[in-house]
Amino acid sequence: MRPSGRTPSACTCSLCATLPRALPWAGLPSPFGAKGMSESFTALPFGVTKAEGESPLVNGMTRDEFKRIAQQALEEVTVAAERQLGQILPREYCFSWLGKKPEVDGDVAEFLVELGYVDETHIWPCWDLFLERLTSDGKLHVMGYRAGFAPCPYGEHFSYKSLGHGAGHVGPFKLGCTHIVEQQQRERR
Repeated sequence: MRPSGRTPSACTCSLCATLPRALPWAGLPSPFGAKGMSESFTALPFGVTKAEGESPLVNGMTRDEFKRIAQQALEEVTVAAERQLGQILPREYCFSWLGKKPEVDGDVAEFLVELGYVDETHIWPCWDLFLERLTSDGKLHVMGYRAGFAPCPYGEHFSYKSLGHGAGHVGPFKLGCTHIVEQQQRERR
């Protein structure tokens, strides 16, 4: 079983190099091209990232750029959980607010953009995103919380410099995967 969206070039990035070779997708083609994920993104001030070959952000961020950041956040938290579990996880998601039942099914990145992107210079700066569990229909349940800080230009809020929740930090998204890791480990016993 291999994730959809993989391109023909083999992944050689430093992140994939740390994965156990026993994983069914370790060493398979990368969705980020020949250089792999970590080499396909360039770090900019305050954690701003851009895809290779794009110009740096100068006068704000477009909606499409922010959607790529949201997609990257979902991928990063999923990869972090896969690394801890030593197994592949699906790339289909559903979303709920903290403590609620899933209410968004499908394009979770688009949902995050709809609620996080105001315009090129106003983006909600602090989100918590957690992989909660694997649902009975095989989707990853993403649970989230958007802090009440006012929207501001991308990268200018202090939260961009803070740590994530054990699975990193991408743009305004602080990532965590403890719950799904614990769920999957309990089910293995």
